[in-house]
Amino acid sequence: MPELAYHYMYIATLLYKEGTMLTPDEIRALREYTEMTQVQMAQLFRVRPADVIAWENGTLEPDADQMAQLERLQRSRAKKMRFKFN
Repeated sequence: MPELAYHYMYIATLLYKEGTMLTPDEIRALREYTEMTQVQMAQLFRVRPADVIAWENGTLEPDADQMAQLERLQRSRAKKMRFKFN
């Protein structure tokens, strides 16, 4: 499965443009690349798991601060570690 994780991140990196919002598919790919569950991502962003599900389904957009944190997580290329935003 490491190859699959690489592909998720590769696709997300290709689609990433500074200052643009991540798409629902990019958010899902980022979460899967970092090997987080929806509950873990919700805890990281201090939102309800239903919000993460809605981000990934495209029925809710992260606010500006959450989007900045998602972009920061994407740029870090971190995987399977403890994340914490200050």
